[in-house]
Amino acid sequence: MKKLRPSKNIQFRITAAAAAVGIFSAALPSYTVLADTQDNLNAAQQQADSYSASGAQLSSELDSLLGDLNTSMENLADIDSQISKKNQQIADLSNQIAEDQAKASDMYDSMALRVRYMYENSRSNSTVELLLSSQDFAEFLKRTSYVVSISTYDRSKLEELSSIINGEQQKKEQQESDLAALNELKDSQTAAQAGFEQMIAQKRAELQQNAQLLAEADSLVEVYRSQMEAEQEQIDNERIVAESARASEESQSSTASASTLASVPADTSSQADTSSETSSAAAETPAETSSGEETSAAQSQEETTAPASSSESSSSSSAASSGSSSASYSATELDVMAALMEGEAGPSNYDAEVAVGSCVMNRLNSGSYGSSVLEVIYAPGQFIASSQYSYMFEAILARGASASCYEAARAVLSGTITHPYVHFVSAKTAAARGISGTNIGGNVYY
Repeated sequence: MKKLRPSKNIQFRITAAAAAVGIFSAALPSYTVLADTQDNLNAAQQQADSYSASGAQLSSELDSLLGDLNTSMENLADIDSQISKKNQQIADLSNQIAEDQAKASDMYDSMALRVRYMYENSRSNSTVELLLSSQDFAEFLKRTSYVVSISTYDRSKLEELSSIINGEQQKKEQQESDLAALNELKDSQTAAQAGFEQMIAQKRAELQQNAQLLAEADSLVEVYRSQMEAEQEQIDNERIVAESARASEESQSSTASASTLASVPADTSSQADTSSETSSAAAETPAETSSGEETSAAQSQEETTAPASSSESSSSSSAASSGSSSASYSATELDVMAALMEGEAGPSNYDAEVAVGSCVMNRLNSGSYGSSVLEVIYAPGQFIASSQYSYMFEAILARGASASCYEAARAVLSGTITHPYVHFVSAKTAAARGISGTNIGGNVYY
């Protein structure tokens, strides 16, 4: 396996990212943050995952080497046991050979002593004298057979013992040959064991180095994650400020509308005077009066038609709210809605994505945030699409949101709404500001 080498700039990246988090946390909302925070987080997570996989692979290889080492040690212990037995067998054979050689020597001495005795106690060595000294031929044969039998017995015993000694000597030579082979095998196994120990030491060093790199990568992930949380908190703060400003503008607008209504009676009086003058003029010109009546009738008919159209619009909105699939939307609205869901809720939490889209549709239905889906989404300071982090939204929009976000966007634009709220912040911001509401996928809706 390729030897791991620590990244030369990973400590610098951790330090720089940590400094960026510290600066960002203390900065005003207008302070420019790192534009590649999300990319850095993804890259750091990918690197951490890679080191984690490498660590698992190294651990598996180390376990395999340890198993090989254990097998080698067991084999070496078995070889040592065989060598010990072989040495004992050789020693036993050596002792047996020595004993048999001593017996052969004693037998040879005894045989020589008997031959010497027979020679010394014979009156003659010639067969003729032995024959003449015998009382009869039977005694001659007996005496001759006795001498021959003793000589033959001694000779056969000596030959038998010599054969045994030769056999034992051959066994000893074979055992010594086996011992030499076992010693060679032991040397080979000892060298293999040393090799395993060296590889294990190297693998442990690689594993330790990989663990250090993994710890550094995990630290970098946490730094970027903290930066993302800080950025999300700032987005929430900007959203709350923008919402407060919008509420203030609505309050001022309501006050202005009330002042305008207060001046209506005077205008009505003026209109009444004008109407009187018009009536006088109409009395003088009957033809023009007739024409005016026709015009008034046409206007009355248009006014009658307008409420019906408004009713149809209300009915269509109600159908969308209840989950009707009759609602229509453009491809642009679908793309923008899906990108907003991924930017605000993430790419793979369907319920959280639908919750973001439901908030958009609730704002649209309220009529206070815009008259179209796109107006609501791009309303200043409300969502990520119009915040200082819009680059993230634009990046998602450019590459296309996840399949889960597109599925959620189609459902919401077709009428699926899962809650009645028009505001949300992250759960962390909600806890810090004491905002209560419904937590859906890490965002608190209220």
